[in-house]
Amino acid sequence: MARPPKAPGFGRVRIHKRGRYYYARFSHKGKRFEVPLRISNRVRAEEKARAINDALENNQPYEWALGQQPEGAKVFRDLVEEFWEKGCTWGATTSKRNASTVSMLVTEFGDYVVGDIDRSKIDGYLARRIDEGLKISSRNRYLCALRVILGKAQDWGYVSASAASAIKMLPEGQKQPNPLRVDEVSVILNALREDHRRIAEIYLHTGMRRGELVNLFWKDVDLFQRQITVREPKNHRDRVIPMSNRVRSIIERMNRQKVKNAESGMVDLHVIGTRADIRKPLNRAAVRASIEVGRRDRLQHRLRDTFITTMVEKGVPLDRVQVLAGHNSIEMTRRYAETRSESLREAIEQVFDT
Repeated sequence: MARPPKAPGFGRVRIHKRGRYYYARFSHKGKRFEVPLRISNRVRAEEKARAINDALENNQPYEWALGQQPEGAKVFRDLVEEFWEKGCTWGATTSKRNASTVSMLVTEFGDYVVGDIDRSKIDGYLARRIDEGLKISSRNRYLCALRVILGKAQDWGYVSASAASAIKMLPEGQKQPNPLRVDEVSVILNALREDHRRIAEIYLHTGMRRGELVNLFWKDVDLFQRQITVREPKNHRDRVIPMSNRVRSIIERMNRQKVKNAESGMVDLHVIGTRADIRKPLNRAAVRASIEVGRRDRLQHRLRDTFITTMVEKGVPLDRVQVLAGHNSIEMTRRYAETRSESLREAIEQVFDT
């Protein structure tokens, strides 16, 4: 007697029709399942059976093949908590900067099952925030955080793919350096408390980024050779910055204090640590110094802009400035040769007003 033909389907997933629609039957982890496909076409039903079988073979929830989420699937709020506990690879400075961004994302998506956060929800959220006045750069920062967090969800098997990965960053335009004028530097330094003034002077004489100075260890300071080695900076290349006389004087004073602290049993491997973040003291000093409101933004980073621009204006070759600043390309450094409007004014006066 001939054996009955095998039921249609794919692999261990069989399909059968009941009424208008097909159903899929399969066994998984000792249990038998029968799930509605809501499909009346046999070819499409067999394609769905193949997708379910592939999910089972890859130890993924079969619900993903149906565009559904498994029972008890993780919600975004819990994913973020797990991300902070064991998945975050951001450095201390980046984590601190992104904390409020992630908090806003939790406010928006916190109760959604992670697999239900699709592209339309993300696009809609980002578009709404832009309409509310969010800058393009901030929009990109939100998207970047989502990419990282949902990427971890994919790595941990909570979703088959990250919906954020297909969304593009928007062009932000080239940011122009914004150095402080000589008179602004003078009044701001005078308005700072002494310990904050010394840190500001280190920025002005080295051009180090905030994260670089926060993470500077004593082992990377050579007082004899008068140089500072910056480890794993933004472009992942170490660089050496010679100390000016003023920086060496400040570092030597800090070193003497470090020796005294060590005698008392206090040991700190960082030269300055988190005290290198002087954004708030700089803002308060700018207010006390009556710096106009439009000139008070991003003051700490503008100390670095001032260092680089001053080097360029003093005639230091751009290739050397590039190395000291830690720029990836000479084009980045060249922008600092075009920043001071007074330099352009002098050029016009030299040609046309003499």
